[in-house]
Amino acid sequence: MTLPASAPTWAALAVLMAIGAVLLARSRGRTEGGPEPAMYAMFEAAGKGDANAYLACFRGELLARFQTARREAGEERFAEELRRGVSGITGIAISRPPNTAGTGGAPTATLRVEQVFRDRNETKDFSLRRERGRWRVESIGPAATVRMPIPYGTPVYAPEPFAAPAKP
Repeated sequence: MTLPASAPTWAALAVLMAIGAVLLARSRGRTEGGPEPAMYAMFEAAGKGDANAYLACFRGELLARFQTARREAGEERFAEELRRGVSGITGIAISRPPNTAGTGGAPTATLRVEQVFRDRNETKDFSLRRERGRWRVESIGPAATVRMPIPYGTPVYAPEPFAAPAKP
């Protein structure tokens, strides 16, 4: 029994379709990773004054409140408030609070975000939820502020001038 001339073509097509189906299934299940990149994206959008990208980082009641603030303030002022809110930040540290489960496959996560300013550090807990493969901020806890006794970047001591050793 001989195979028709088109059999190799159909076999190749079937293999390509199977590979395509596997890749499609994998891409649908893919998420952007853990919730940490979502936090960095939120701060980046705020720094740029990109209201649409900033609002895309939120969900639920918090999103509704920000949308209302945007409507009431207007586009320009809302964007300026976003930029102003992050303008003094010199650094950001993101960690998982103790006693919180890793995200694994969980649809929720809590991140502790410490914003470092020149004169203070502010720490807030952010609750995030994963929807359709994307992490969004659901709520923000109260800020715990610690004033720095010496502002960030201040020299602690004046360097001593270099003195050549005395000749004997």
